[in-house]
Amino acid sequence: MNAAAFKLELGLLDEITSLTAKLPSLPSVVRYFDDFNNEVHSIRDISSSGRILICVDGLERVIDFDAFGALSIAMKHVVVDWFQRLDPTTVVMKAANALILH
Repeated sequence: MNAAAFKLELGLLDEITSLTAKLPSLPSVVRYFDDFNNEVHSIRDISSSGRILICVDGLERVIDFDAFGALSIAMKHVVVDWFQRLDPTTVVMKAANALILH
């Protein structure tokens, strides 16, 4: 992913900053169930993490929020929501696809 892809016009950057400031606080711990290893994993302090490690299907995967640039805070909220509704393999795939689409 090219870092230039997330360079935004000043007005759009201001809009994103304004909108993300209105989002609620991220949880201090996000839990998810890894059915491959039959165990619950915890992601701690996602709000200050640039990257998180996810254990899925016997493998360790990374979601790199820093790659989203100004959208990283919004993407963290999206990923937390996905963990509440989807299996972790799908979360990892959707996060990777979000990077590809931008």
